[in-house]
Amino acid sequence: MIKAILFRSLFTISLVCLLGTNGFSYPLDGFERTGIERLKGYYYAAFDSTARKELLPDGARLSIGLVQLSLHNVSLYNIPVTFPQYSPSLSKALSALVHELAPGASLSACDISNPTTIISTSISRPICGHVNGNANFVAGSVGKLVVALTIYHQLARLYPQLEDRINILKNRLMTANEFVESDTHDVPFWIQTDKEGGNLEYRPLQTGDTANLWSYLDWMLSASSNGAANMVMREILLMKGFQKNYPPSLKDEKDWFAKTSPGARANLFTSAVKEAVDSAGLSFEHFRQSSLYTSLGKRLIPSRGSIASTNELVKFLFKVEQGKVIDFFTSLELKRLLYLTQSRSRYGAAPVLTESAIYFKSGSLYKCQSEKGYQCGQFKGNKLNLLNAAAIVESPVLNPKFRYIVALSTNQLKKDAGELHQRLATRVHQLFTNSSLRD
Repeated sequence: MIKAILFRSLFTISLVCLLGTNGFSYPLDGFERTGIERLKGYYYAAFDSTARKELLPDGARLSIGLVQLSLHNVSLYNIPVTFPQYSPSLSKALSALVHELAPGASLSACDISNPTTIISTSISRPICGHVNGNANFVAGSVGKLVVALTIYHQLARLYPQLEDRINILKNRLMTANEFVESDTHDVPFWIQTDKEGGNLEYRPLQTGDTANLWSYLDWMLSASSNGAANMVMREILLMKGFQKNYPPSLKDEKDWFAKTSPGARANLFTSAVKEAVDSAGLSFEHFRQSSLYTSLGKRLIPSRGSIASTNELVKFLFKVEQGKVIDFFTSLELKRLLYLTQSRSRYGAAPVLTESAIYFKSGSLYKCQSEKGYQCGQFKGNKLNLLNAAAIVESPVLNPKFRYIVALSTNQLKKDAGELHQRLATRVHQLFTNSSLRD
């Protein structure tokens, strides 16, 4: 069923009810730059004087110009910030937290609040710690970060000039095909009706839906659409396959897929992912997404697995903040795409984070088995109950005093994983805002 919002007399009540279960990204004033059409509807909603307090947490209303990289040339003396050795004191504090709330969980975090404090000749670097941080787990939707990294790597390789990359992101139109089949994740469509407003509709992607590449990236990361992720992965194949002849015509696309076997597609895609991960200085053994997100997608490009660790997720976000994921442009675009600009869920829903800006990706995988007296369901699996999260938190949202990166993976059977992540988010936030952790 399509849910619609009319931006007139019933605007406020309808939008508040609808947005309670959806979280979306990218600064809302970015629609002219990106061509992400749904941002128009959210922008009108966010800055409606009667609705915005009910609709948006304080941390969700940054303009595009206020989303900045925290570790890019931050020092007065332009001293580069490097990823530090893990701190025993912070690791001990994180271990105590995990032992209390989620035994066996993986948790890695970095305080980047004061990246380069000059005191005489000594330099106080960021501080990082972890517990079980090198343990691999199924990446799930967190692996969509790898997909985003890979397509931006291909863009940079094919188009060294930024204006050419922006042109492809904004003007390369993609039409959904069999790669979106079987996805059930709703994505937002903004339908302008007149100068005063329009309709914001929610439904899964369907064959024939056309939008630009930036919109598909937004749907993949914000709404976590598996169909959108598959289409982005398909586009990576086209970039890798056509090289300097990208973008191809529709006929050339069809002919290329007809003559390229599923196995060859898988090899090509996996090589693109490995090149991107290697170029970012990350470990392919701990950070990769080599399988599509639907059963049909896995037949079209056979699965090669999906892996992440909290240490590698934190290193990835650290490099984003440095501007070192490919280049400054890519790093900043990735951070913008991860900015939560609507209602929050799971880790991001912790009330203590209301006045914080959050740059966030989460993913879950649960399995159920018959158990007398137990009602299994999403986030409450009794066979598998995996929930992963990766986030950058800046608090308060304007002129933040505290900045930190956190990655988390839990598998607590028969517990509400979303609620557990909120409790962990609260404790991590308290740890970084109330304690002195430097050795």
